[in-house]
Amino acid sequence: MFAPDLFAQRLATRISRKLGHNPADERIAAEVVVISPDEMGERAPAFALPGQLDRVKATPPDTSMANELARIGGGEILHDATVALLLRDVQYFDGFIYTRGARRQQVVRPEPLTSAGPIEAVKECSLPGTSVGDQFFGHFLIDDSSTALLAPRFAPPRLPRATARHAWSHAAPYRAQLGIDIPQIGRARIDRAWLFRDHGMTADRRARMAELRTRMRAAGGPRQGHGAFILRSGGQARHLLNEAEIADRLAREGFEIVDPARDSVAQIATKLHGAAIIASVEGSAFAHGLLSMAEGSALVAIQPPFRFNNPWKDYTDALGMRYGYVIATGGQSEFRLDPDNLMRTLDLAKV
Repeated sequence: MFAPDLFAQRLATRISRKLGHNPADERIAAEVVVISPDEMGERAPAFALPGQLDRVKATPPDTSMANELARIGGGEILHDATVALLLRDVQYFDGFIYTRGARRQQVVRPEPLTSAGPIEAVKECSLPGTSVGDQFFGHFLIDDSSTALLAPRFAPPRLPRATARHAWSHAAPYRAQLGIDIPQIGRARIDRAWLFRDHGMTADRRARMAELRTRMRAAGGPRQGHGAFILRSGGQARHLLNEAEIADRLAREGFEIVDPARDSVAQIATKLHGAAIIASVEGSAFAHGLLSMAEGSALVAIQPPFRFNNPWKDYTDALGMRYGYVIATGGQSEFRLDPDNLMRTLDLAKV
């Protein structure tokens, strides 16, 4: 059975949202703490061979060509403030937060209508999970881990039950290597809950990302200044048809070949430690590289023609690294890349 007051709170919130009422964070928060204020930053232009943008056919639906051109073009950018918000008298229900007529969602799965089981009483905690990190490995490993370093400043952190993470074999070993261990929370009444807006690459956020890199790189590695190629496996129909050909070419050039489907976290970290250049099909695989590569190094994204997307440019800008891209040719889910074009793009990273 479910608690009647918890069910009533959720039902009232659902009705309120259907009527178009969705209070802003500051309206439902008992306290707002600005950890790092808005700040203007500079981003360097990406590097690429001439004429690459002529091959772009489309972007993913959650971005636009204008946004991607701004990312790769360089210039000023406004980094949104890093903020902590205190919510009082929270009803927490399997990844969904209810308070003061508002609902916040930390998971991508549908909201359950009923649930059996005990309701935990929690005096105070922080809730650093996000729906983006619940769905995408890269955001879990970099973004949610960065916020996980922030959360204990306010209260002991708790995480919702994962939707996709059980299928990510590297998630738990990475968190162990990074020294992040957060217990789960299911159904609870929370007197004081801290949430975070932590997407802007502010000074505080950059420092925490640098700390993640320090922890991950602590074990060292046998090489420095080398190149690495991360194979892509699964997810969102980004199939580089001649990936094996490209991997063979790069291996002959002395690149480490990383296969996340086969390699352990320790093996991945060893191969990528100190790398000066890392290439891969655009996607979460770059999270592996971002944690272990050398200072001032470069990422090169192989871009599907119908999915031009450069989120990792935001991270390389924040960490003082370089970013380049090369556009493949083909269809919406399968494509090929001329290995010579990749090699010439990689040469640009050395300039």
